[in-house]
Amino acid sequence: MALPQSTSRAVPALIFLTLSVACFFSMDMISLIRDFPPPTATGFIEWSDGKFPIFDKYHWFRPLDPVIREVTVGFAPSSFGYDDMQKLIMQHSPGIIAFIAQFGGGGVIIPIYYALYMTFTTPLLAQPLSKRKIDMGGAALWAFLSVLLHVIPAFGIMFDTTLEGRHQWTWFWQLYSVRISLSWYAIMFGAKFIPRWNLGQETSYRRKITMVLAPFIGLAVSLWVYTMLYCPHPMSEVFFPHPLAEDTWVLRMRRILQFDQLFIFGSSILWVSLDSRRNGLGNGVGLMIVGIFLAILVSPGASFGILWLWRECQLLGDERVDLSKKS
Repeated sequence: MALPQSTSRAVPALIFLTLSVACFFSMDMISLIRDFPPPTATGFIEWSDGKFPIFDKYHWFRPLDPVIREVTVGFAPSSFGYDDMQKLIMQHSPGIIAFIAQFGGGGVIIPIYYALYMTFTTPLLAQPLSKRKIDMGGAALWAFLSVLLHVIPAFGIMFDTTLEGRHQWTWFWQLYSVRISLSWYAIMFGAKFIPRWNLGQETSYRRKITMVLAPFIGLAVSLWVYTMLYCPHPMSEVFFPHPLAEDTWVLRMRRILQFDQLFIFGSSILWVSLDSRRNGLGNGVGLMIVGIFLAILVSPGASFGILWLWRECQLLGDERVDLSKKS
């Protein structure tokens, strides 16, 4: 027997809100602020054989700069114990996915977004075919900007030959979500005034979305394989929080980021599974199991990308029929 609509929306939303609260208390950022002095108190990020100044106005967002100065130390390459042998290891690269999440934690903020989505949206299969499709022009632009303003700085963090340079790349990366959003809206607004040309045969929606997502899935798989082959530490130590052997600011921050990433991935796989289930595309539990298996095999990011691509293709199961009706 199907649940009433209000209940079927409230239950998954409550699950995501519970995950958000659990992540907040697991990360325990309040005690980090309470138990340790502000990391910017000295005005420098220091390591064994050098130091780097913390800029007062690096991003030129006056209301946010004081907050950003404190947060930015948490992403400082030297905070993660970089040395010449370890600088190419992907475990040290930052991975928070949204601007607001850089202040509240992605594991706290993203489940709230999923809760709102499950509460205030109707199943996509109940909507016309045209409403189920992503705007592929906008998606392709967003993908390009993500490479330019997120992926390239992340590789700069990895491959710059100096620790000072890696700090610069990290701080440039830190507000990538703001830069991507502002650039995207500006370009999309300007594109309204540029005539479009018909370049020939129309490409199918499935092919378009595959072309957008496949490079990111491939990148995630490549970095996962690279990390597994060359990481000098056990994967469980890299990705899973452990009791602190010594209560220091750096180890506490590492534990916070580990919880953050676990809840980001867990809530994302749960969202794909539950949304696919409410659209009648598959068994939610089964999809979660597949997602966890793929995360171990090809990386958490690739797992989410594969399931999301599968969901998009399944939602367009009757695309040919609808297109034939238009002709």
